[in-house]
Amino acid sequence: MSPDSWLEKYYSGEYFSGDFAHLKKYLNQLDLNFENKTIITVAGTNGKGETSRYINYLLNKCSSGVALWTSPHLLKVNERFVFNNLDVDDVELLEAFDLLQNHLVKTSEKLSYFEFLFISFLILAKNKDVDYLILEVGLGGRLDAVNILDADIVVLTSISRDHVELLGNSYEKILKEKLGVLRAKSFLISGLDLNYLNQKITHSKEKWLNLASDVSFKSKHFSNRNKEMAFHACHLLFSNTSLDELEGIELSRRLKFRIGDASFTCFPSHNVDGVRKLVQFLDQEQYTNIDRLLISFSERKLDEIETMIKLFLQVVGHSKIMLFSFDHFKAIEKENLRRISEQYNFKIYTYKDFQNDLPKQSDCIVTGSNYFLADFYQASLR
Repeated sequence: MSPDSWLEKYYSGEYFSGDFAHLKKYLNQLDLNFENKTIITVAGTNGKGETSRYINYLLNKCSSGVALWTSPHLLKVNERFVFNNLDVDDVELLEAFDLLQNHLVKTSEKLSYFEFLFISFLILAKNKDVDYLILEVGLGGRLDAVNILDADIVVLTSISRDHVELLGNSYEKILKEKLGVLRAKSFLISGLDLNYLNQKITHSKEKWLNLASDVSFKSKHFSNRNKEMAFHACHLLFSNTSLDELEGIELSRRLKFRIGDASFTCFPSHNVDGVRKLVQFLDQEQYTNIDRLLISFSERKLDEIETMIKLFLQVVGHSKIMLFSFDHFKAIEKENLRRISEQYNFKIYTYKDFQNDLPKQSDCIVTGSNYFLADFYQASLR
């Protein structure tokens, strides 16, 4: 049985519990003590996954005891559990799952899908005796499971509106939720665009590096910003770390593969701010030879999807955009997809029929919902 099959058997799906305090008892019950380890917590609306991966890349050049926790995964749950630059294997992961599940059965307790995976990650991190834990916040920060560990370094990548039903509809409320991972001892590294949000941060100035105060930082596209934030986080721990070590390293894309003569590069961008950053990145990195842009969305407000489409139209012409339907419980509703299709005169494609409209030797970008990216890649293997 694979770890994904195991999870399908015992856990119905990913959801946000909105609390983390009850998880602290598991640190004692399962002897998960990380007080002498260095905890780097990465929060933000967009960019936190890529920033976490750049931190992981740099720390692995300096140490052999590095653990990386990220979410969501695209293809296999193992992707969330990275130790010394390698995804954990199925056997180790299933052993951690069984250990935790047996403990829960004995104590008649339950965990959410995300909480179960994170505690399993901590079990593995303890077994491997790592020195550095890089934790990507799943949603928000204050109530996220990763907040059971006190961060030594907090990296705050961006603030924009997403998951407003849980985090609030104002930038200030979202900022407060994200900063919930901050402790008095933490060193904060941030790259927020809005000056008035920076003024709301009351953290000790001696323990806060505000990169956005530098005009040159603001002029960079999101991926280079993420690299710079990652560099400064690692430089606090290893003074010989150089930003030059990330020159030519590209971690913003999640997948690259071919189907016949066509090449596909996957960039997750599931909300308006993420799409805006991707468009800027494509422009500055001179992705000018895009033959097709393949997109689909999770269920969200129609005006947000319309804004994302208008942003994509800035980098590719109407005829190059291919709007997809895909089957997932979080996918955009068929009726809303139809409305978008009619409003912008887009044909709705499926995995079975899109290749007929691809130019030969085409270079394609796949973007939008993480679930669409994963679904599209899996379909390409069939």
